[in-house]
This record gives sequence, C-alpha cells and structure tokens, in this order.
Amino acid sequence: MEPARPSLTRVVLVNDHRLVVEALAKLLGAEPDISVVATAGSLRELESGIPDFDVAIVDYLLPDGTGVEATRLVKRRLPGARVVILSAVTDDYAAARATSAGADAYLGKGVSMAELLSALRHAATLSRSETPAAAGTPDVIPDAERLTRREMEVLRELALGRTTRQICAELGIGQNTVRTHVQNLIAKLHVHSRIEAVALALRERLV
Repeated sequence: MEPARPSLTRVVLVNDHRLVVEALAKLLGAEPDISVVATAGSLRELESGIPDFDVAIVDYLLPDGTGVEATRLVKRRLPGARVVILSAVTDDYAAARATSAGADAYLGKGVSMAELLSALRHAATLSRSETPAAAGTPDVIPDAERLTRREMEVLRELALGRTTRQICAELGIGQNTVRTHVQNLIAKLHVHSRIEAVALALRERLV
C-alpha cells in the first residue's frame, strides 16, 4: 500500500526581482508538499489573472505598493489564504503594519530556507484548518499570559527599537540573558523572529 501523499500547498510568489522569484520557485518546487502555482511582480498582477492559492510569499516593497496593500488584497480576494512577508525591510514599524493588515508571518531575507519553509508550512496549516469566515481574525495567544515580568520588560524594550546592548544597559542584565528572554518570547508568542514578536505585541496591544 502506497503511503499517503502530503497535502499540496499552492503558493504564489509576489516579488518584482526575477532572480529571487526564479530561485525561490526552484527551491520550493523541489518540496513534495509545495507547488508554486503563479508569480506576480506587482499588486496589479496579483489582482488579475492569478489562480487560487493557499499561501502568498510577498516582498514588502513592490513597484505599485507595499506588503500591507498586498496582504489586504489577498485577504479580500481569498479570505482563507495566508500571507508570509519576506523582505529586506526589517524595521518593526513595517512588520507591525503588515501583521496588523493580516500578514501571518514577517521574515527578513536573512532567514534560512528551513525557517522560510517552517513559516510557510505553519501558514498552510492555518489556511487548511480555519474556515474562510474565521480567517483574518487575530489568532489566540494563550501562552502570552505566561510571559514573566522580565520578558514583558524585554518585549517593551524591543518595541521601542532598542538593541540588545541598549536593553542590557537599561535593564542591568547581560547579553546572554537578553537572548534567552528573546528566545522565550518567540516560543511563547508562537512566532519566528524578534520582529514578529514585536509586531504581534503591537497588534495585540501586549505592550
């Protein structure tokens, strides 16, 4: 008896850099559970002629808009679809705007392929498990209640744009301690990076 095939996740790539698109399409297409069904280089292309998909991987800066507009466009057209922002723009404000618009993950272009695949598969799981009516609503974060006082202090410092060194000076703790708190925040908030942690905290008004 043949083993069951994994559910196929249909992906669209939204990026105006052809080399990036071609490289991503090749790498993602090699995964047995992922199919790149279309690409778009602008919001206009995303809006017209793109087949249905489960997850969009979107660059934050597009020729005719940003990942914020792209996310809203996706959510209007396909309420059950998910959006992963993959961008060189890594400031907390951009991440917060994108997640507030409904983006499900915000990753810098320095992430590894394994991290991107993890975020993509997590988004695909959400897409399959939620009904369209429920999609786009804020996810429940039960573990947020387990944040310690010190973790909340570190989260507030991150939201202010402070570096690890500045947080050390402000809170009187060492760099390794700060890194441990950041790792705990990422785990408890179910995100993939400190940028996502800040964006989620701002969106959910945790800070």
